[in-house]
Amino acid sequence: MKNYFYSKINLFGEYGVLLGARGLIIPYKNYFGSLITSKPKFNKSSGKSIKLFTEYLKKNKRLNSEFDWREINTDIENNLYFESNIPQGYGIGSSGALVAAFYKKYFVKKNEIDKDLNKLKNIFIEMESHFHGNSSGFDPLTSYLNCPILINSENTFEKVSLPISKNKKSFSIFIIDSGIQKDTQLMVNLFLKRININSFEQIIKKDFIKNSEKCVDSLLNENFSSLLLNVKKLSTVVLRNFIPMIPKKILKDWEFGIENDLFFLKLCGSGGGGFFLGFTENISQTRKHLKDYKIQIIDSF
Repeated sequence: MKNYFYSKINLFGEYGVLLGARGLIIPYKNYFGSLITSKPKFNKSSGKSIKLFTEYLKKNKRLNSEFDWREINTDIENNLYFESNIPQGYGIGSSGALVAAFYKKYFVKKNEIDKDLNKLKNIFIEMESHFHGNSSGFDPLTSYLNCPILINSENTFEKVSLPISKNKKSFSIFIIDSGIQKDTQLMVNLFLKRININSFEQIIKKDFIKNSEKCVDSLLNENFSSLLLNVKKLSTVVLRNFIPMIPKKILKDWEFGIENDLFFLKLCGSGGGGFFLGFTENISQTRKHLKDYKIQIIDSF
């Protein structure tokens, strides 16, 4: 039986969490992956990536002894790879799912570590750093726990539940596909460079983080009218201040949604490409306007 590990969606908190703001990450079950061994069927690219990953773990003095290397080496000989439909370069946690799967299958003391989520997150930080140079650890944590994570600060977080979908679904959260692969590190570096500009820093703290955190509270408290209002404000702040993170092909639709109060778009992670999040009370009309994009519903309430 395969152990599936799901992708994740940063609903709120992108960039803000870098400055200590609150955020909300959820698993997204439309995309998933599983570690498998198979000689007839083998993904060479994934197999090569896993070999590089294991070499990184072997060189890590703290983590090296924590893995079952006999099982790992045996599986690699039998064409170990990560069978996944999670698109890479889209900001929905392809590396996080792989890290979670690898930890689950090969980490020797996982039953002991799993009791302390902070220790678990720190292990994920070290593991995922191979793929990104740095990691918050929250992507693999969300995939591993398979539940929403509320980030209260860099060092405090908790498992939470989203509102239960109602029969009368008048509020929808969705993603659209920009069709462009993103460079997460490039976007993050651009943000960190701009945050040193005093005027930009003030906008981030006063408007961006403030509205983002209000969105988190509104969603968890099932106040969807407040959520829509704050998402509109957040979408407007991003449109005015994060232009490099919004592909030109999406820009006019972004503006249309705000001007007509039909839907509101926001970044899904670092921006620059990949998926973008949307919020609407009229999904049918939103689909008609965004007919050139593939729309996937995250949840409806």
